[in-house]
Amino acid sequence: MKNLITTSIVLFISVVSYTQDTTLNISPSNLYKPIKGDIGFTFATQANITNLQLGNFNDAFGNNSLFMRYYVHEDIALRIGFGLTSVNKTYQSVDSVSTTLVEWDSTYSRTDFYISPGVEKHMYASDRLDPYVGASFNAGKIGRATMKGVTMVTDTSGTSSGTDQYEVNGTQDGGFLFGVNLVTGFNYFISERLSIGAEYSWGYNVVRTGGNWTQISTNTPVNGSTTSNKQQGAFLTTLSNLGVNSTAGITLSYFFGKPR
Repeated sequence: MKNLITTSIVLFISVVSYTQDTTLNISPSNLYKPIKGDIGFTFATQANITNLQLGNFNDAFGNNSLFMRYYVHEDIALRIGFGLTSVNKTYQSVDSVSTTLVEWDSTYSRTDFYISPGVEKHMYASDRLDPYVGASFNAGKIGRATMKGVTMVTDTSGTSSGTDQYEVNGTQDGGFLFGVNLVTGFNYFISERLSIGAEYSWGYNVVRTGGNWTQISTNTPVNGSTTSNKQQGAFLTTLSNLGVNSTAGITLSYFFGKPR
C-alpha cells in the first residue's frame, strides 16, 4: 500500500509537469533524458515522508542484483539485471552442562546466479517524463548447498579423557528459474540524467528447487570403533506463476555519458 501511494504521488507530479511543459510549449531537447551511448544504473528505494533509503534490486530468488541500461538510440535501451550471490555461513556454540562440555560447529555454503536481459522502447511524453514498455528474459540457477556439522562432547570431571565426536555432512541439489516478462514503467527526470520512477511486469515464471540430497553421519566415540551411516533421497519443488508483479515501487536512476 505504501508503494502504491508513493507511486501515485510520483505519477501525479509527472502529469502536472507534463501539463506545464505543454502549456509553455517547451520543445523536446533531451536536456534531461539519456541519449545514445549513455549507461544508467537503477536502484530500488524505500521511501516515506522523513526518510529515503537506497537499495539493490532483488532477483527472482530474493537476492540482491545489479540493474543497468544502455541506450542504443534515444528511444531504445537495452537492459540487464545480474546477480551473483555466494552464501557462506558459520555457526559456533559452546555449552557446559554439569561436568560435560559440548562444542558445536556448523558451516553452510551455496552460490546462486541470476541474469535478466531485455529491451525497452521509450516514448516521448515531455522533457522530463519518460514512459516505456519492454520485455525481459529471466534465467537463474540455485547452487548446490553443502552443509557440515560437528558436535564434540568432552567430560571435564577428569574421570575420562578424550572427546566424543559426531559429524554430519550433507548436500542438497539447488534448482533453476526461467521466465519471460513484459514490463511497463516510467522515469521522471528531476534533473539532468537523474530520475525517479516505477515499473511493473507481467509474465510467466517457473522456479524449480531441490533434487537429490545426501547425508553422511559419522560417530567417533572415545572408547569403541567409529560408525558411519549414509542416507540419501530426493526432494523436488516446482512453482510456476502467471501474473502481474511490482518489481519496484519507486526507483532511482542515474545515467552516465558524454557531456551535452
